[in-house]
Amino acid sequence: MREVALGIDLGGTKTLVGVANEPSLSAPTALSFEASYQTLIELCREALAGRTCAGIGVAIGGPIDHFHRTVSPLHQPEWRNVPLWDLLAQEFGVEPAIEVDTDAAAIAEATERSVSDLYYVTWSTGVGGGYVREGAIHRSRAEGGSTHPEFGHQIVAGGNEGTVKGCGRARCLESVMGGRAIQERYGQPAVELPDYEWSSLDQIMAVGIINVWTITGCPLFVLGGSIGIARWSSVQEEVAQLQADCSLSSAPNLEPSTYGATASFEGALRLAQANFNTPSA
Repeated sequence: MREVALGIDLGGTKTLVGVANEPSLSAPTALSFEASYQTLIELCREALAGRTCAGIGVAIGGPIDHFHRTVSPLHQPEWRNVPLWDLLAQEFGVEPAIEVDTDAAAIAEATERSVSDLYYVTWSTGVGGGYVREGAIHRSRAEGGSTHPEFGHQIVAGGNEGTVKGCGRARCLESVMGGRAIQERYGQPAVELPDYEWSSLDQIMAVGIINVWTITGCPLFVLGGSIGIARWSSVQEEVAQLQADCSLSSAPNLEPSTYGATASFEGALRLAQANFNTPSA
């Protein structure tokens, strides 16, 4: 029987499952853990279509605890300390590779460009980032190296104090300019926001990118997410303007996402393929 690798993008509003070079399957992500997990398994079975699952890659919102093998996605409040590694291993008999969705997206974008260093930034419902350094996902040394740098939760000056504080911190990028924060502050979704409101938001994103670039020296940033792709050229202009007077170096290279809304899913597929035929513990 044919063996295939299964990619899973478990988002806060939509779950995407599929096999490489085949149409993916999707369904809304239910609020309860039981319902959303059941939907996930049903989609996986449908995508496999009777074939053997020899690899699983999962992209999911953070935080993830690699040491204790649990996930607690911030935008899915009923998913707290879920032992997703063990659950999927028991279900399919293969050890899954599980990463924060922005880390998975960074892997996909770096692989597509054949580069070893890339910082992926998503600007959509939330704000986040993933850093591929020397060909591997970069993680913090804290907590056993189980955490990844939180681009979206850096403190920024300017703008109003955030209205949505999923991480508990005011004035972080996500609470100031994430899609949910925009809805809360302006009373309308980002797609309906008038042009004159975007200047300050674009500049704050540019500041966030320059902050991280100044510290990491990463030569390439990629902007994704529904808002990020729509605002990419404007953010690029803001980055260039903010860096124009700096005598130390030129502005970082900023490109739009190659995969758009499916970047995390594409990353999950690559994780699955890299983890092919890894037996469960």
